[in-house]
Amino acid sequence: MVKEYSRAAAGKAEHKPCQLRPAPVLQKTVKYLLSSLIETELKLGSCWLDIYEYVFDRLRAVRQDMIIQNIIGSPAIDILEKTVRFFVYSAYRLCDEKAGQKFDPVINNTHLLECFKRLLSLYEEGTLEICCNRVEFESLYQIINLGHSEALNHYYELDSEIRNKVPLKIAYQTSIAYHLNNYIRVLRQFQSFSDVISRCALHQHFLPVRKQALITMSVAYSSKQCRYPIHKLTRILNIDNDDLTKSLCRLHSVDIQDDMVVFKKGNYKCPEQKTLPTRCTSLDKLDENLISSILIGES
Repeated sequence: MVKEYSRAAAGKAEHKPCQLRPAPVLQKTVKYLLSSLIETELKLGSCWLDIYEYVFDRLRAVRQDMIIQNIIGSPAIDILEKTVRFFVYSAYRLCDEKAGQKFDPVINNTHLLECFKRLLSLYEEGTLEICCNRVEFESLYQIINLGHSEALNHYYELDSEIRNKVPLKIAYQTSIAYHLNNYIRVLRQFQSFSDVISRCALHQHFLPVRKQALITMSVAYSSKQCRYPIHKLTRILNIDNDDLTKSLCRLHSVDIQDDMVVFKKGNYKCPEQKTLPTRCTSLDKLDENLISSILIGES
């Protein structure tokens, strides 16, 4: 039985000290939720949506206890790092779910950014020994906030020792490419990230980047004689197969003739209904036995 999140209500007594869990207990709780519990539920065939609903609530309760007690330093960093990984992975895993009571991408992202804000602040206050994963999460912060001036400015405020680490430089270059509408480079960078969580974070940008690519190409390749091979577009847009590429084109009123794309200036149209992202085969092939290890940072 793991403590649920409870919102303070009018007329309700404040949280009693005896009900607050100390830092070591909170750390053990987070590790239990993201390892033993998730492993067990996946083996039982539980869907990620149900797992997410439960874990999201319990992690929120953990953060509540942490804030009330003003827990800082290594324990807080450990808790927030694991929580961030969970939010990022869940955003990918549930990207094709319609927003509902159990999962709302906006709410998930709000909690993710709140955790990141606190985590980055703790990194600034901490020592090198307790910030051993800082490069991983500074990189992740850049990926999640592609093209955002605040994130780009934050990069330049970092010490050069951190800023020059390869994973962070790749993330920064990806953010700059996004800012400059260099869609080909953004999509190519997916292969440059070796860890699953970074790839999940970049995946959330695929749909808007692909849309921008179609808009740009509809102008650049607009010609009665020009025919663009569908397999080449599939590769450029980093889509799993040609059929999905054709569906994306048709959804945005881009003509397809046989296996060729016919770009025409002015033909591109945004769909009337909100488009849900498609999942990525390379990420879906991930052995579910490894998910817990990834979330707690042991893989």
